[in-house]
Amino acid sequence: MISTNETASTALRLAAHHSLVVLPFRYRGRGAQIAKLEQSPRWIPREYDPSERIDSERVAYFLPYIRGFFFPLATDSKRGCRHYRLRPEALGLSAGEKLRGQLHGADNIDNARFVADLRLQSVELLLSPFEVGFLILDFRCESPLASFEEQMKALGMLRQLEPLYLGQPLPIFETPTHKLHMRQWVSHFLLEFGPTQPGLHAPLPTLLNATDPLPVELLYGDRMLYYAFSCLDKQTAFEEVQPNEVLIRKCAMLTFDDETREAAKNAREKGLRNWLFVRWQGFVKEGSQLVAFNNEPFDETYLAEYHRTYYFDVFLLAMLQRVTLLLLYERLADIPSLTSGGRRSRRILRRLRHDLLAFRNQCCFSQITLKERGLYLWRRWQGALENETLLKEVTDQAQELDQYLQAQNRERMEWVVRISGALATVVPAILGLNAILGDEEWVARLKWGLLALVVVIAGIATSVVLFAKPRFDQN
Repeated sequence: MISTNETASTALRLAAHHSLVVLPFRYRGRGAQIAKLEQSPRWIPREYDPSERIDSERVAYFLPYIRGFFFPLATDSKRGCRHYRLRPEALGLSAGEKLRGQLHGADNIDNARFVADLRLQSVELLLSPFEVGFLILDFRCESPLASFEEQMKALGMLRQLEPLYLGQPLPIFETPTHKLHMRQWVSHFLLEFGPTQPGLHAPLPTLLNATDPLPVELLYGDRMLYYAFSCLDKQTAFEEVQPNEVLIRKCAMLTFDDETREAAKNAREKGLRNWLFVRWQGFVKEGSQLVAFNNEPFDETYLAEYHRTYYFDVFLLAMLQRVTLLLLYERLADIPSLTSGGRRSRRILRRLRHDLLAFRNQCCFSQITLKERGLYLWRRWQGALENETLLKEVTDQAQELDQYLQAQNRERMEWVVRISGALATVVPAILGLNAILGDEEWVARLKWGLLALVVVIAGIATSVVLFAKPRFDQN
């Protein structure tokens, strides 16, 4: 234990940790994009092999239909999600080497200069069948003396793609060879989603540019999601409960959930020894974090591994549901494109209905595993992300659209019937002009001229009824 006179930077040092930033994005053309990634020398396809112990354990954590969707085997790679890992050589490294650098930024609270030594452990890519992807960057603090405060400050800066407010400089991740904003690093990792196919040693930008365009459509705007784990060394905790708890709450990325706060309150009354066994966890729409102390070997080894693998997969599945539903909601809100009545509108509507049906059949599940902890996390994520509410809203919106289109089609058919009735009345009258005007030549010419005029008018009226846009689109 350390004295309460010590500074926050020396307290609560990390025994084990990981800091993941996750970029959800939308891409176009699943087949073409997968082909580019398969042919790219920069990415390695991650295909799960049931004969490998690590793969079989990770996949077996989930129910069979989740395995088929989220972890497709090499023999069934065309359906479900696709996983890739960036080769170290794509960053100018040798096999097995990690990218190391310094993160430079300014603290959001007091604007003080901040520097942290970091290691980019891995770069992964996940593509779903719904044209939604996730870029996953796994960062670790490089210093053995790194603290919880340092990890949280670095995580907050790593996820920034745009300044939090006007005039604030973006953080910079500097390696021995390059000095770039996170937006530029992300853009480099996603080069395959641009118009060209990059080579293994695709050049990185040489100049800092905070407005570099990204080759994908962002789904969360100015920042990335986060997913963090911190196992704190209990020997570096303060001697009293209160300063430890104040520091954890102050540095955390989120407000911890009610269950955590209640557990902390009960343990606080029993003293520091009991309080150190509290696990601090929170779930919000922008991410999650878990904080624990290394009271047992399990906390420092197995808990860290579970959080990075099984529990992270649960997080990705829940986030995939949310961002896909948000995209479907956005597409359903494009009323002019869906109700214009043309060939393009019908094509868009067919694709939307297909995607909604595929989502409900492939990605809507209430049970994902038989493991109690996994089910607990899945329920917590469903509540935090409000996926059930989103699904209901998307379903209701789709039903309302169908009802509107059916009413529109009924109205058009009614007009066609009216036009047909008018033709059935007018045509016999025109053909009977001979009985009134005689069989003169001019009567025949008048009769056929009137018939042609009536048919043209009926044809124009029918075209207007069938292909005219709704009135609110004509302004």
